[in-house]
Amino acid sequence: MRKYTDCYIAFLDLLGFKSLIGNTDCEEIAQIFDEINQHYAINENETPMVEYDEIHYKVMSDSICVYINSEIENSLLVLILLCTFLQVRLLRLTSPILVRGGITKGDIYANGDILFGPGLSGAYVLESNLAKYPRVIIPLNIIDDYKKTIQIKESFFSSFLFEDFDGFYSINYFDTFMAWGYKAEDGERVKKLIYNMLCSNCQHDVREKYLYLQSHIIPKIEKAKEQS
Repeated sequence: MRKYTDCYIAFLDLLGFKSLIGNTDCEEIAQIFDEINQHYAINENETPMVEYDEIHYKVMSDSICVYINSEIENSLLVLILLCTFLQVRLLRLTSPILVRGGITKGDIYANGDILFGPGLSGAYVLESNLAKYPRVIIPLNIIDDYKKTIQIKESFFSSFLFEDFDGFYSINYFDTFMAWGYKAEDGERVKKLIYNMLCSNCQHDVREKYLYLQSHIIPKIEKAKEQS
């Protein structure tokens, strides 16, 4: 009898991915996913926090689902770190790509190309209806409940998450973008992207996305420039 598996699930939407496909060759795009799968299933003391074959991906053009069995130790930690890396990696592209998504916990059934379940639906609703901005959100109770099951320093959560204005945790990819191999040209590309979109777009929902990004990352970019 086929059964659901309780998982931590991330549903991600790559904003602007269609234009990336039109301007970037297949190899460069495929390498982004190769890197995540092969090198960034985060290691601790050179031992995988979660074995590679326990991290499952479903990539559907500009939508990505990543899920890990919730019974596996460090499952949510690794999912958060993988989403952080993906956000930073795509923001570092010559033509930056933004990520919007949601992470939740729930039942999922997967068999080859078949993927469904209330957990997947919940993650999709978070991404499509509630995230709104280029961010990956997690309901407060998901993190608070997870903290009760694992021994890890609070500094981890404060480094990779922050409580956003609307009652969700958001992945703090802004600080990781600035800290992890940051180069001044990375920041200038992001500034140019934001400037161009705000100057050329009159759609309220689009402007909101870039104003959110502007408020969170431009001060960090300017501070790094002053300190260089």
